Amino acid sequence: MPKLKGTKQPVFTKHDFLKDLKKASQRIEKPDSIHQCKDFKDRNLFYKRLVLPSVGDTYIRVVVKYRGKLLRDKRGYVINAFSCNGPRKGEVLLWEKGN
Repeated sequence: MPKLKGTKQPVFTKHDFLKDLKKASQRIEKPDSIHQCKDFKDRNLFYKRLVLPSVGDTYIRVVVKYRGKLLRDKRGYVINAFSCNGPRKGEVLLWEKGN
């Protein structure tokens, strides 16, 4: 399976729209927003809205898990990526494009 640059985990290719590694990596490099996962505090959710031929108008959610207790020690890796309807209720907005 392909890997995103600088990650240890593969991008799951069972989702047709993630077969293009360049597009998947852009979800982390140029997201529309980043949210704190409501269920797992060691995970951030990177969202990018786009239109894909296979699914239409959608969001791509890339889940990044972090290790390390101190900010300077935090290193993240991709644990999943998939299409969704957008951020979920209860997720805390950490950053938004244009702000």
